[in-house]
Amino acid sequence: MSHIEEFLKLYPLVKIQPTVLPTGNQLDLESDLVICLKLGEFNSTAHCGTNLISYKLGLFSSPEYLKTHKK
Repeated sequence: MSHIEEFLKLYPLVKIQPTVLPTGNQLDLESDLVICLKLGEFNSTAHCGTNLISYKLGLFSSPEYLKTHKK
């Protein structure tokens, strides 16, 4: 979301109305902008696909959690 907030600060006249689809649903290619988790999921002759950001997933826990939930 921070990337969207930064974009809106640069372009305050742009309005964003997100539509979140459940995993596995077909993409709404009638929209002006389609954001996918993976570029491989995107297949359209009406849109041009490009990588917007790179990110890493992580799994984190507090020391208290680790103390009470041992392997």
